[in-house]
Amino acid sequence: MTSSQDISGKIAALDAALAQAEQGIPALSYDAVGGDAESAEKLAKLLTKIAGMKADRGVLEAAFSEARRHETAEQSEADAADRAAHLNAAKGHAKRMLDLALRADGIMAEFAALFVDSRATNQVLHNELKAAGIPANAVLVGRHDLPVRIVDAMSKAIRGGFKNQPDYGPASLGDVARSAFADLIVEEIQ
Repeated sequence: MTSSQDISGKIAALDAALAQAEQGIPALSYDAVGGDAESAEKLAKLLTKIAGMKADRGVLEAAFSEARRHETAEQSEADAADRAAHLNAAKGHAKRMLDLALRADGIMAEFAALFVDSRATNQVLHNELKAAGIPANAVLVGRHDLPVRIVDAMSKAIRGGFKNQPDYGPASLGDVARSAFADLIVEEIQ
């Protein structure tokens, strides 16, 4: 199939040839009007040639329009296929997001239960220490606030360490708990 660009090139070449052919009309016309039979014959042939070239140009213009119509339709089909491929990919990503959201729901429910359990356990621990006559040592990091640290650590992990977030350094929550309760669970730590 001939492209509109190819046809446009043919039109440009024909226009150049037509312009060159038309340059001969004035001189031949002058001589033919002056009675030169040979000039009159050349003028007639030239005018016939020019008329044919103009007719050819009309054909080329029609072909150019048709080629553009085909190219536009092909591009529209390609664009539609491209859009369909992107839509299909988006559907896959939407399914993945749904799976992640459902997974997050489960993790949040588990985390909420973990937090409630850690607060209750922390309260019971402190009550037991008090009943045993052991002062709750507030100086030990994590001794009183480990449940809050759990929430802070989760928040920091989610936010990627934004400013104004507590920074407990490289220690994990497990490290903080081991340190805070080392005097109570010596044998389990080793």
